[in-house]
Amino acid sequence: MTTETRKLTEEERTNDQALSNQDEERLIPTKFKAISGEALVDSFPLLRETDRSMEVARAVAARLNAADPKTIVLVPYNQTSRISVSALKSPRNLIDRVNSETCPQEIVAGSRSESGMVIDAMLHQNEALDCLSEPSRLSVTLTKLGISVSGTPDAAAFDCPVELKTIATLTPGMSYMPDELYSFYYGHTPFRNLCSWLMQLGMYQQATGGEGFLVLVSRDTGAVVCYESPDNLPLFVEYHHNKWLTDYPAFERIVNDIRQIDTSMDDCDLHE
Repeated sequence: MTTETRKLTEEERTNDQALSNQDEERLIPTKFKAISGEALVDSFPLLRETDRSMEVARAVAARLNAADPKTIVLVPYNQTSRISVSALKSPRNLIDRVNSETCPQEIVAGSRSESGMVIDAMLHQNEALDCLSEPSRLSVTLTKLGISVSGTPDAAAFDCPVELKTIATLTPGMSYMPDELYSFYYGHTPFRNLCSWLMQLGMYQQATGGEGFLVLVSRDTGAVVCYESPDNLPLFVEYHHNKWLTDYPAFERIVNDIRQIDTSMDDCDLHE
């Protein structure tokens, strides 16, 4: 019942597709530029702008500008039998993943997911002498859940995981906002998904034992910002996983099922 997304094998790759006209028209004229995003996160102590994060932002922008979107071929993902890091970044993600059908991912032309896939592919289209490198697949032991999962960040920098997210815009910001307006505007800012982003990055950091980097790329202007996250971000992950076990019965039930499957597989290994 547990699932994971994975890249299809060569034999399975019958649904590969070129960049849609919508994304081609949007991406080709875009000039990506690293900018300071410090003012946007003055309310978030888990993120900070550093010399290293600015170097990552400049490297991402340079790589995206050097890439050729027209030559990108998108490879759909398929569901397999294991839960991944990305499924555990929110209760809804896990529930939706388990309930999804086992089939190749549909890539909708002009959609946000297509844009994200294209940007990810552009990041590693050409080799570059910068701080970025190809990511490695990581195995993460989640002690609060009693399970282990795997996943692959979007890149690595300074031996730390890099998670890249494409967003519609970097405005409006949240700086100097009156408390009574904070909750309303939070739902209309680029950071409304911040918790799930930090959950995913925090799980990768748990595997690597250090800091991490969150990169945001704006689709409307091409602005690139990057933040460094501290090495204690896994505590944020543990807090939320523990809370979800209490607050979401469906989440707890699925995690218990995964534990039983993992234990059963371990027992099989012991008897081989």
